[in-house]
Amino acid sequence: MTIKPARLIWCLSTKADKKVWLIELKIGSSDTLLRCMLEIATYYQLLDKDLFIESYKDILGNLKADCIRKAVLVYREKFQHKEIKDMMGGERSNLKKLADVLKIDFFLIKEQPSVFTVQRVPL
Repeated sequence: MTIKPARLIWCLSTKADKKVWLIELKIGSSDTLLRCMLEIATYYQLLDKDLFIESYKDILGNLKADCIRKAVLVYREKFQHKEIKDMMGGERSNLKKLADVLKIDFFLIKEQPSVFTVQRVPL
């Protein structure tokens, strides 16, 4: 797994599943989950995907632009995590529909002394 900064976006690449994740990372932010989703969707639309893949060819190998996915990464038990829990519980059905339409995935990060654990959230 490789994490590389790409301007305001974080790129997380896993070669095992042949995907490149454009991730909106929220550290200490009070932004709503909706704002996080709209930000990563906007970054994705503005991104020259072919140029991005070409720029990181040394890391990504022969992957194509259609392997790029959108995601939001938030800290466990913070404000946005509560919104994700609400979405999973059916309380935020319109937010979930928007996430589905925009094809946005969610990840939770848990920080422990010198260790970070990241978990994908199934909706």
